[in-house]
Amino acid sequence: MSNVVIIDFDSADALWDYLSPTRRSPRGEYLDSYYRGHADTEWKLIPSVLRYPSVRDVSIFTDGYRTPPVAKEMKFLSDFARYCDKIGISIPNDSTTFRWKYLNPVFTVMSGANQEFTFPEPQLYEIMAMAQHHSVFTRLLDWSTNPYVAAYFAASGAISRHEDNGWAEKRLCLWICSINSQTFADSLKPLNFITVAGSISKHIVAQRGVFSVHPYSAKVDYTGEELPQSLDDMDSIHTGYDFKKLTLPYLESVRLLHLCEISGFSAVELFPSADGAGLSIREDIIKQKIILSYGLAHDGILLR
Repeated sequence: MSNVVIIDFDSADALWDYLSPTRRSPRGEYLDSYYRGHADTEWKLIPSVLRYPSVRDVSIFTDGYRTPPVAKEMKFLSDFARYCDKIGISIPNDSTTFRWKYLNPVFTVMSGANQEFTFPEPQLYEIMAMAQHHSVFTRLLDWSTNPYVAAYFAASGAISRHEDNGWAEKRLCLWICSINSQTFADSLKPLNFITVAGSISKHIVAQRGVFSVHPYSAKVDYTGEELPQSLDDMDSIHTGYDFKKLTLPYLESVRLLHLCEISGFSAVELFPSADGAGLSIREDIIKQKIILSYGLAHDGILLR
């Protein structure tokens, strides 16, 4: 049985105040916590490599023979390194030995089936993180040590869906993952959070990023494919962590994004590049559309 506490907020300001470190720290709440923002409260805590059936069904064999799950993930990393080579981009921990042991396609396919319960080994963490931040499917989930980074991603994702039917009735959410001091030491397989060198990506640094390594599930479907299990559906006895889910109406997303921007958590600051500048412009355009459509003030407050 999972330990998820759901708290529904009606205003972005109330959510913002709840997340304040000055409110939490003196009472010792969430001092060792991680935060993740979702544009939709129905989304589960499942990494990209297990989230999409189209990815799970991929075979790396030309005859369509079923690929062992871990071998497929290792092949993705091998291909990522190969494409980086084509344009002269270095990868973390690079060496002849590293490439032979972890990025050799033949070796990964042959060994993948035997590594399911130890994958990924620590030597792969940094290339996985680099690949994750360049749209490669991995079993990593992005989290942040700062709750307002998660707030930005939830709000940004919510406004990007402004053309969805029933947009105003939907809710975004922030996840808080906190160590359960009573179960962590005795947990069967503690959830593993990792940090990587800032040189891997300036986006990771700007976003105060950390990653959870999704535990391998021994549950498989009739084809032998790993069945994904969301982190929030796992018992804290197994993971050593508890989860809180904070929800907010989409109509408050413009206000939440405004609070993020005036506090230094805008797109251009969390994606410190020309891409971030471009994203900021696109968000400004969408915000104006929502403001005009729903009668909001420039700062996202609903005009009565």
